[in-house]
Amino acid sequence: NSYIGMPIINGNKNIFNLTKEKCWLLGRYVADGHYRKEKRKNRLNSFHYAVVYSIGKDKIDIFKECIKEHKFNYYKHSKSTYRAIFYSMDFVNFIINNNFGLGAENKRIPNFIFELPKELAEEFLNGYMSGDGSVIRNEIFQAGTISRELALDLCLLVLKCKNINTTISCHIPDKTKIIEGRMVNQSPYYTVRWRKCMNNRSKAFIENNVVWNPIKDKSEVFETELCELKLDRDCSYLANNMIFKN
Repeated sequence: NSYIGMPIINGNKNIFNLTKEKCWLLGRYVADGHYRKEKRKNRLNSFHYAVVYSIGKDKIDIFKECIKEHKFNYYKHSKSTYRAIFYSMDFVNFIINNNFGLGAENKRIPNFIFELPKELAEEFLNGYMSGDGSVIRNEIFQAGTISRELALDLCLLVLKCKNINTTISCHIPDKTKIIEGRMVNQSPYYTVRWRKCMNNRSKAFIENNVVWNPIKDKSEVFETELCELKLDRDCSYLANNMIFKN
């Protein structure tokens, strides 16, 4: 009869005056983008700036349809992927300064995204889903990442945008795999899933902007050090998206 509480963040601030398209682009960056900030040879204090997206060949037309406000170039990178490139110092610095991350394992959703008005936060989620998302039977949505922290961030974002509970599963693959003739390393893969609407059979419920999920089982999965948090006043805080009351 115990439950875990996860908060629905109801912020409504757009501190950077982001457009819907920029939010979509930032979400897509977290899914499959990276940036380049490289020193130009033989040129003092001169750098090359670019935000690069890796896009599946079956998604490039959709990408082009979604981007109207920002100029970019694209080319075929391999048999299955295209590269879309935005040459912009401001765009690169925005990603760096706000800690969106570089490399799949280091991607995060910055706090200000959770504070956006709901319609802009949804555009960010749509951008991410266009890269690393899928839909099963038009009913179950899922998003994947090798970043555990990003998986937890996605759960909070879905709660904000959809007011619905999520689940996370972890798949531990073989350490290496051959893809398109290349040997690549593999990491644990996290999948976040949610339904179009709350499952009637689920005992989860929403109350006072908190989704309460029943605890079905518990097990020790790893050891960790515990730290006691001492505060001068009562407050709540999050650990792995779970609410703790001091």
